[in-house]
Amino acid sequence: MSKQMLCGERISAMIFLLLCFMIVSCNDTENEESRLSNEAEITSFTMTGLADAVEIKEGKVMASVLYGTDLVQIPTVGISAGATIAPEDIVERDFGSAVKYTVVAEDGTSKDWEVIVTVLPEALSNRAKILTFELDELQEDATITRGSVEGVIKSGTDLSSLKPKITVSEGATISPDSEVAQDFTDPVEYVITSEDGTIVNWIVMLSVLPSNTAKILAFELDELFDAATITDGSVEGIVKTGQDLSSLIPTIRISDGASISPASEVAQDFTSPVEYTITAEDGTEVKWIVNLDEGMILEDFEGGSHIFSETWNGGTTTIVNNPNTTGNSSAKVGELTKTVGPDYNLSLVGALPSSISNFDLSRSGKFKILYFNPNASAAQVQMKIEIPGDDYAVTVTTTKTNQWEELIFDFSDKDLDVTVDKLTFFFDYYNSDGSRKFYLDDFQQILE
Repeated sequence: MSKQMLCGERISAMIFLLLCFMIVSCNDTENEESRLSNEAEITSFTMTGLADAVEIKEGKVMASVLYGTDLVQIPTVGISAGATIAPEDIVERDFGSAVKYTVVAEDGTSKDWEVIVTVLPEALSNRAKILTFELDELQEDATITRGSVEGVIKSGTDLSSLKPKITVSEGATISPDSEVAQDFTDPVEYVITSEDGTIVNWIVMLSVLPSNTAKILAFELDELFDAATITDGSVEGIVKTGQDLSSLIPTIRISDGASISPASEVAQDFTSPVEYTITAEDGTEVKWIVNLDEGMILEDFEGGSHIFSETWNGGTTTIVNNPNTTGNSSAKVGELTKTVGPDYNLSLVGALPSSISNFDLSRSGKFKILYFNPNASAAQVQMKIEIPGDDYAVTVTTTKTNQWEELIFDFSDKDLDVTVDKLTFFFDYYNSDGSRKFYLDDFQQILE
């Protein structure tokens, strides 16, 4: 074989191999292209506030979110392997209206998607609670537990008509209404109906705090001249003149819930002060002293201060032992001794002390005094009332000697509605016999 022929055969073989390589290369490219995905799907979608599963089909993503969810969010979007999405899923979007995405598959195929988010209606509440219970009469805040309200009311409060202010769960209603008067003497039932129709019955129970008040509020007695004076711990009263204090039956009204000992409307001896014990509802005890006086005794010459303050013009007044206890059991009496010469003498009662500040002619214009005349003949006694700018006198003649007798001085016809400023007694007017003495006791305003 010639060299030339051999060379031609080699060239032909190389050309053949080259053609085979080119054919194989083309087949590999075609196979590689045929393996790229054409899927451009949204495979998952999540966002904050989803109410239930997301529906993905036919180019749409359908999602529902709870009421109140913020619709401006960055969602998480799952797509087919090898695909891309525009705009990117890391971009914040407003889902208040439909949002469009385009997904491009690995092989370049593209698909448009629409995401539609629906906001669910606000859910109706099933809460049916009493949240607050307010009442001015409460001692402290009420205790609210499941289905019940308990409260303590200030002592002395009437439970029969109270108007509580009650707040309940949002959207719920209450029956009977808040701020409507109810009788809480027994437990009261309130019905709370929630927004979704759930009904819960609530019981409100109120109790009154035991009172610590232990007072005498009123002291009534037929024999009283006028209403008794009641202050803290004491009752002072003036009984009509001539009444027997040894067995009087008062009607005593005391604090609600309290008790009294000795009992009201039981006879007591008021010749001395009487002690009553008032026990409050909570057990607190308070002692009360009731002091009753017969009439208005202005002077009895016993211990303490005396209203006969001075003597003048021929006589002196002193306090001595009672010279005769028949008809007058007092231990001490007043003695007036005349001096020789003057036609009259007097004993002057000065300004009255505060202890007898009630002594005025608007209460009574009658007075009496026990008088003892140890002299052989009768005597005249004059009582003069002195008020600013004027004076009035009444003269009485004694009818007994060496005996105690009552002398009455009646100024009722003077019709004076004034407080007495000064009293003066004249003894044995125009009799200058200096040996005469007089005794007096229990000067009193007559209260009838």
